[in-house]
Amino acid sequence: MSPRAASPTPNPSEHSVMTERTASDRFPRFSIVLLALGFGLSSTACLGTDKPTETRYFFGDVYDGVTGEQVKDYHIELEYFGRRYQGSLDANGGFALPAVPANHDYSIYIDAPHFRPFVSHQAQFGNSVTAERSFHYEAYLFSDKVTVEDVPMTITLSDSASLPDGSIRLRPVGLSALYDDPSEQPSGIPGQLWANDDDLLAETVWADFKGGAVTIKGSDLVYGVPYQLSILNVPGYQLQQSDEKTPFQAGMDGRRAFVLSRLTRTPLAVSYLSTSAGQLSTDGTLTIVLNQPTEFDPLVDMMSYREAVDSSFSIDSENTNGNTTFNTLNDNLDPNLQERGTAISLDGQKLVLTWDKTRGLKTIDPGDRIRSITYGGLDGIRLRPVGGQAADTVVLSDLIGSSSVTVDLAP
Repeated sequence: MSPRAASPTPNPSEHSVMTERTASDRFPRFSIVLLALGFGLSSTACLGTDKPTETRYFFGDVYDGVTGEQVKDYHIELEYFGRRYQGSLDANGGFALPAVPANHDYSIYIDAPHFRPFVSHQAQFGNSVTAERSFHYEAYLFSDKVTVEDVPMTITLSDSASLPDGSIRLRPVGLSALYDDPSEQPSGIPGQLWANDDDLLAETVWADFKGGAVTIKGSDLVYGVPYQLSILNVPGYQLQQSDEKTPFQAGMDGRRAFVLSRLTRTPLAVSYLSTSAGQLSTDGTLTIVLNQPTEFDPLVDMMSYREAVDSSFSIDSENTNGNTTFNTLNDNLDPNLQERGTAISLDGQKLVLTWDKTRGLKTIDPGDRIRSITYGGLDGIRLRPVGGQAADTVVLSDLIGSSSVTVDLAP
């Protein structure tokens, strides 16, 4: 722990009292060794009040959480109301802290060589007793030499052989497994133990990955701390998170592998069909607007889509002038040419089918009216949302309810 900028050392007469304690005064190794003491320090000296108030003094010991031995070389501070006050140590390594007045949240900071930082945030107590009270507390420190090995992780997709790029996040969600059970941190008085909140305040680990692989550096993790593991920023795929019951435990969990599921997509649907307006068309254009950006299924050759429409195209032409010449379509002979003059295009959400009359007719009678044209072969047009997968593919005829659409033409 790196203490903040040093605050003025409080006047001992106002904020702290030192007492010398002998070994005979102490409890065994795993219990607290200081008895609660009362001191005649005026409550009116406490910060932020000039009225009688409850004040509390804290005394106790610090222990090595692995060996159980008492730690005697450390620095301890109390913080409240935005100020820090140094505690004092007696000849036996026990600490004494300045008084804390009621109605103030406060924090305990302990810094010791070769141990992890310690900080414990405590909620304020109410001014229920106008008196000076003392409590003995304990704290456990843990070595900073307990290392975590690097952790390789692999990420694959449930519906694709492609290896994804994205991000992974590990956020602390609890105390280290080294001391997450009360039996691992015994206290002389039940409940009077400061827990190290530094685990929960540990840095969230964030790493980007490419090609479905990433290695989390062990130096970025705290041994034994449970982390919520999240995999995100993979386009088209769901966020994956470990649940509360199965977090990633640093130093206890090794290589991890994950399979991401696709996002649930809104299925394709037709929003607008130009023939539904009931208007006669001047050029025979059919416009279909879809509910989202769409693409042709890339597993089918584009020429197949064009030919599906052209080979099934038909016209309804009457013999208006009663002669022997008629409007007739070109024969569809070459699968690579659209001899009947049709075209199909898709731009974003708009699918457009058009007919070139001059290119599509084999014989023309200007005096005969073409009443309508019909675009067929729509059961051969396969569509899917942009960025979609094979499972998202739909057939156009299923969207509009028919394999063909007739467009009525203006005279």
